[in-house]
Amino acid sequence: MSLADALQRFVREHRDDPALRVVRGTPQADEMVELAPASPATHQARVVEGDVLERKPVPPAEGSGFTHFLDGIQRSRLALIWHGVPVIWGYAAACIRTRGPDRLMRLSPEMLVWREALIFPFSLAPQEELTRSGLECVDSSPKAVIQGEEDNPAYIRQYSLEMLGDIRRGLERALLQKWVTSGGEGGWLLVDGELPDSGEEGGLRRVAGLIKSHQTRYFSGEEQRRVLDLPEGQRTSVFQPHRHGYRPVYSWYLRLRDPSGQDQTFGLVRVEAPADEEILRMAGEISGWLLAERTPLSLPDARWDRLIYPVRDCEQYLRSIARSAVEMDARLQV
Repeated sequence: MSLADALQRFVREHRDDPALRVVRGTPQADEMVELAPASPATHQARVVEGDVLERKPVPPAEGSGFTHFLDGIQRSRLALIWHGVPVIWGYAAACIRTRGPDRLMRLSPEMLVWREALIFPFSLAPQEELTRSGLECVDSSPKAVIQGEEDNPAYIRQYSLEMLGDIRRGLERALLQKWVTSGGEGGWLLVDGELPDSGEEGGLRRVAGLIKSHQTRYFSGEEQRRVLDLPEGQRTSVFQPHRHGYRPVYSWYLRLRDPSGQDQTFGLVRVEAPADEEILRMAGEISGWLLAERTPLSLPDARWDRLIYPVRDCEQYLRSIARSAVEMDARLQV
């Protein structure tokens, strides 16, 4: 039985229960609107390609060497008030899509993972009655770190959404591990976002991450100006971010599009890849592949200046198979 079926049955069976309030007509949120940007932060890094951070022209590439693309989504809405506690319906999914020689994007069934659950703090509301009805529930209590605010309804929603984000990242890590274990099918994989922090995946090769946001910076002063003034089609020297206790990676900035008349980060991305000599030698080539990915445009997405089309294709596919707010409302109209 699906979670939606179990939820519909639970609501029917408990319609007279004063501990239950069904929330109907609330807007559905996806990760682009529900997750606030991370707080700005400055981290340390050391240049590993040369002695100082420099700008480097990217050699033109006839095409892209990336053949596989990984991305994930999350979707949520407030579904219930249970014993006075907001309960979030959360859905997360991830996939790896493959681009064939004919340029068409395809998906192998084993490269799609998803999870659906009700998320709330078990410390504030009992979960046993929900789970007995076949509903998967996830405890968000561990995410409540602000003392004295654990039972604040607004904060409950916030940290429950943070737990959903952890679920999505877990699915992405599991899928990446499956791809690595399978030998990567002889291609290169582009991950939307940073490479996973933990070292448990092991053996990462022929994988790169594409970071579109810049809340974290690695350079200041004159070096920061070199990054922000980077012209279209150029990259920076390769550097190694300091990530204590995490897998070491190499990284560099790349300008995909002309920022004239735009924000300083327009068309600016940061690339991550495993910290090894092959990546150091291939930084220019990998950058050329990403420049080749600029067409077709990812319109009408607002992030089109930094979002490459195959990643948008992954997002669109995942959204097309995800449960919608309309369906959830129909399930709750009992």
